[in-house]
Amino acid sequence: MIWLERNATKAFWMLFFLQLLCWTIIPTLFQSNAPLDVIEGLAWGREWPLGTYKHPPLQAWLLESATYLFGQSGFGYFGLSALCSSLTLWAVYFTARLFVGKPQAFIATLLTQNIFYLNLLSTEFNPNVLQMVLGALATYAFTAALIKNKMRYWLMCGIFITLGLYAKYSMAIYGISFLLFLIAQKEARPLLFRPHIYMVLALCLALFMPHLQWLLSNSFLPFEYAASRSQTATSFGQQLFFPLKFLSAQVLDMLLALLIGACIFLPLKKNPSQNASRESLLAWIAFAPLVIMVIGSLASGQKLIDMWGMPYLSFIPVWAVYTFQTHIKREKLFLAAGATGFALCLFAFCANLLFAPALGFKPLRGHFPGAEISKTFTDFWQKQTGAPLTYVIGDAWLAGNVAFYSPDVRHRPHVWIDGSGKTSPWINPRDVRVKGAVVLWQENNSDSSNPPAWTRKFQSLKIQKPLIFQRKTTSPSLPVFIGWGVIQPE
Repeated sequence: MIWLERNATKAFWMLFFLQLLCWTIIPTLFQSNAPLDVIEGLAWGREWPLGTYKHPPLQAWLLESATYLFGQSGFGYFGLSALCSSLTLWAVYFTARLFVGKPQAFIATLLTQNIFYLNLLSTEFNPNVLQMVLGALATYAFTAALIKNKMRYWLMCGIFITLGLYAKYSMAIYGISFLLFLIAQKEARPLLFRPHIYMVLALCLALFMPHLQWLLSNSFLPFEYAASRSQTATSFGQQLFFPLKFLSAQVLDMLLALLIGACIFLPLKKNPSQNASRESLLAWIAFAPLVIMVIGSLASGQKLIDMWGMPYLSFIPVWAVYTFQTHIKREKLFLAAGATGFALCLFAFCANLLFAPALGFKPLRGHFPGAEISKTFTDFWQKQTGAPLTYVIGDAWLAGNVAFYSPDVRHRPHVWIDGSGKTSPWINPRDVRVKGAVVLWQENNSDSSNPPAWTRKFQSLKIQKPLIFQRKTTSPSLPVFIGWGVIQPE
């Protein structure tokens, strides 16, 4: 404990950079193909849109920026994910410092790192990962604003919430949570009558206005997509089952952190009550966003996807450290368990990629031969036409792989997702007819071609014989059958 007293901040920065480096380098070395959400985000990012049919545009913008810096290397997209999880740990540590001493803050941060959302499930850079870090930073700013009562923290809170809304619309849960705290807590209620709160709201609205205008001009397309994909309970039992299943998944995602926490917390013994208002604030930031989501599911009957819980668990270890006594004589055991958990998650990530297909499990997206498929179709197009491949038409995964891994990096193709104007409003159909395109879809075998229904709109499409590609695994696995056709340039 004396060592932690003297070196807690150094230990935190060591953890911060280990998280950043290990979860950038290891996935880059072991996973040869980008994840699904990354490929989809890159298909959008190529166009620098103000919005997409599924999500706000921040993920796509950041991925496109990383591509300018790192090209097709995983250092770009895996580095973004690792940076998000590392900054989440930063927010947890410095939020904890507002409530407890440095050793306890480090203990809380190490427990948070062992939540699966910050290690095994953090490598796919998507809106959930972005919401996790921006929600954590907004929570830190809100907490600091209440405790330190300085305007800069209110401004930070507003900026982080607005950036979060550019990442995922459910970031609004944080804003609702903070507002409800100001209404519910007697000591905080006078803040609602001070002008700086409304100055921050005006700033948020101004920052969000470009995307809001895009939503209005596109008939709130992402919400239409969400409604089409949502599942609503058909019975009262199912209405209860959906949130219970979601909460059970969150407990499982915290399983490693709970086991490591048992080293230092058991038997549970509450700390003496110190400051009732701070206890209420910490309990609120730890649990209120998760509770709001669950109550919303109970009221609406909407099914919750397990991964939607990613942003809402980060501060529960801070609450645990503040609420329960830590057994001082077990610090060495706790640190050893935390380090072991860190290493085990890295090992599990690598083992899953290396051995899952050999053990009979379904091949992962990371085994997809995206670069090989892209080279095949790009080379074919350039030999046939002598021009760059400008358009690829297909689902976001297949067409997105061909576009991202294109060997012609100066002329990365545009992706027309499923040939739909709704999913790809930036595509000009007339330009596609002039410059031509490759059209792709996945087949079940190589014997015959069965094009999807959306291909019928392309009357000049010439169907070709399906091609076979082998996945990049250490053992034989299911091949990839690609159906394809060509729209010749006019």
